[in-house]
Amino acid sequence: MASSPYTQFENGNVPPTAMQKAQQDCDQVVGYMKDNIVKIMDREEQLGDLEDKTEQLQYAASSFKEVAKQIETKFWYQNCKWKVMMILLLVAGLGVGVLFAAVPDLLGGGDGDPVTTPAP
Repeated sequence: MASSPYTQFENGNVPPTAMQKAQQDCDQVVGYMKDNIVKIMDREEQLGDLEDKTEQLQYAASSFKEVAKQIETKFWYQNCKWKVMMILLLVAGLGVGVLFAAVPDLLGGGDGDPVTTPAP
């Protein structure tokens, strides 16, 4: 009876080295998959942390915007107050100037000549 090169495979006999090689390959693939699962879980945890930090940053930005708007309004009113005070001071100064210019006219010496009284 002639022996075929496939006889050992036809009978279900696989050389031990081929079986060991297949088992090693399978174990290696399982190891890679376990590593990938661990990496996916770590990445998911990091994404969760990143989402939390994003929410905190968004809240802080919102608070900052609100406080900045309050400060802007405060300084706008303060600036307006100073402008009104300067305008009132200018108007008061002009009023005093006009008043001093009009006083000689009110006393009767509006032409610039000193007031003379007739001699007795």
